[in-house]
Amino acid sequence: MRSIVVIDDSKDIHRLIRSAFTEEPWRVHSAHRGSEGLDIAASHAADLVLLDVDLPDMNGFDVCRHLKADSRTSRTSIIFLTSASASDEKICGLQLQAADYMTKPFDAQELRVRTRSALRIKTIMDMMPTCIVNFPSREDFGVPKCL
Repeated sequence: MRSIVVIDDSKDIHRLIRSAFTEEPWRVHSAHRGSEGLDIAASHAADLVLLDVDLPDMNGFDVCRHLKADSRTSRTSIIFLTSASASDEKICGLQLQAADYMTKPFDAQELRVRTRSALRIKTIMDMMPTCIVNFPSREDFGVPKCL
C-alpha cells in the first residue's frame, strides 16, 4: 500500500484530501508542521508528500530541500498543494524537483489524477539505479537558486 504524507497546517485541508482519497488504496498520514512532516515521511517511507508552502515552523520549500537531501526520502515524490500561486513560487517548487505544483482551492478529481501520476513516476524512479536518479544540481545547468 502506498504511503502519502500531507503536510499542511489546515485541518480542513487534511479532511478534504482524506475525503478525496477514500476510494484509493493509499495510507494517508497527517502532519501540521514541517518538522513533524519530515519525521513522518522518513519513518513511514513515504511514496508521496502533499506539501503546503506556508507552514508554522518552516516554509514548504525548506521542507522539500530537507526531503530531497535525506537518503531516506530523497526519492519521495512531492506535490506542492498550496495557496502560494505566484509564478516565482511555482518555478521554485519545480526547480526543487517537486513532481507537481497545484494551487488551492483544488479540484478533488484533479488531485487524485495528479497523485496517481506522481506515484507512477515514483515507481519508475524506484526501479532505476541511484546513479541515474541523482540528477546534477540546478546550479550545474545555470538555473538560479530559488526562494
